[in-house]
Amino acid sequence: MKELIEAVINRYEDCVYSRFSTKKLTFLDYNNELQAIREFSFLNFRTAGKSIENRPITAIEFGKGPTKILIWTQMHGNESTATRALFDFFTALNAAENIELRNLLSNELQVLFLPMLNPDGAERYQRRNALNIDPNRDAKKRVTPEIQTLFKIIEDFAPHWCFNMHDQRNLFNVSSTNKPATISFLSPSTSPEDGLSKGQEEAMQLIATVASNLSSVKDVGIARFSHEYYPTATGDNIQAMGYRTILVESGGYRNDPNRMIARKVVFESFFRSFAAIASESWKKGRVKHYLSIPMNDKKLFDLLIRNVRLAASSEIRTDVGIEISETFDPSLNQVLQQSSVKDIGDLSHHYGYDEVDGSNGYISMPISLNQKADFDILFEKTTANKSTIFVRNGYMQ
Repeated sequence: MKELIEAVINRYEDCVYSRFSTKKLTFLDYNNELQAIREFSFLNFRTAGKSIENRPITAIEFGKGPTKILIWTQMHGNESTATRALFDFFTALNAAENIELRNLLSNELQVLFLPMLNPDGAERYQRRNALNIDPNRDAKKRVTPEIQTLFKIIEDFAPHWCFNMHDQRNLFNVSSTNKPATISFLSPSTSPEDGLSKGQEEAMQLIATVASNLSSVKDVGIARFSHEYYPTATGDNIQAMGYRTILVESGGYRNDPNRMIARKVVFESFFRSFAAIASESWKKGRVKHYLSIPMNDKKLFDLLIRNVRLAASSEIRTDVGIEISETFDPSLNQVLQQSSVKDIGDLSHHYGYDEVDGSNGYISMPISLNQKADFDILFEKTTANKSTIFVRNGYMQ
């Protein structure tokens, strides 16, 4: 199986589901494309539940093997990377050259996919559902139909492995480096006090196995998400119920606004996870290797200006960190980007997707925290053949 896995990963570009080219993936877009993959004979489809606004939550079933895997994506409606990677995964399995691999996986695994668990949030391109409840904080009371659907499936399906797929913000970096954390893993906690459960340790073993083999993107940032216990979170509660659970967070990468690189790495992680489970090679993974994966940190700005004067008359030099966030404007049906000055001060232990050495320059106007990043950096000595860098909504021009 190993050679077949390597072959499909190396042919990733042939598997990309090209209609999903941006991060914005609404329910309408998803549902339209769902009709196309219904023609894939190796997949079975059924409606598992309905959302607050009565949109269907579709379950997709693959395989007839003894080991059961449950994967859900887009629990947060604006986190689409894993959903798009799943369509790439289905496209790969449908290719004629991958029939042998498909049959091997099908004989060993029974996989239930819940793409787009939060269709109302996806339609609005927002994290929360139609009632503005965060589904990922409803695992105790389970008042939302989306989470009721998830837990009903867990009860009926009784998976051996659960994968909880999310996206994290661009500000996450691999600890002590300027690398964006393009993919982060976690074996969630089961309580704030208890030691490691057997299931938690086994999830760590699988993560260690998968993370050590990710190779489709050279020098990609791989990190470990915080072990902080969240008493109402989905992953923590499902892990505590005895189901081996893995959180996967897709993250940023330089010059990749639509997270196509993270999508590729998640695609690879699906195949490597399935192969490790089917072959039981995950048992060779070591908890110590999981714990050696660097932690996530929050030290990345979209733009970091170092050692700049805040005015022409000032002798004080400092750093300025700028972040860019996204909001969805339903009247325009567009995702809008909004910059803000996030921090001013000593940011020597922070990094930027883009960085400017401002040591010969000053900012053209007074700035304050949380204001829109629209200003000029004027240089007394030309830098890279520029006497001025124009910053407009957080981007250099």
